[in-house]
Amino acid sequence: MVIKDVCTRWNSTHAMLARALLLSDAIDDWVHGNKEYRSLGLRPKEWEGLRVMCRILEVCPLSPCTSCFGTQVFSILV
Repeated sequence: MVIKDVCTRWNSTHAMLARALLLSDAIDDWVHGNKEYRSLGLRPKEWEGLRVMCRILEVCPLSPCTSCFGTQVFSILV
């Protein structure tokens, strides 16, 4: 299942990119199999750009912090 980016969840961009890369073959097959979506397909260089961005987000020092401070129970802002 694909993961959608959520602007209020700081690490969701990484999760979305990682899942898209995992499903890249299926995404390409689906896009190329649906004529109305063919123009939205990614070229190999674009997939590589996503791989690079995903690697950068993996080592970003903010990732552990945002995971630590993220919560669904209460707000940390007082």
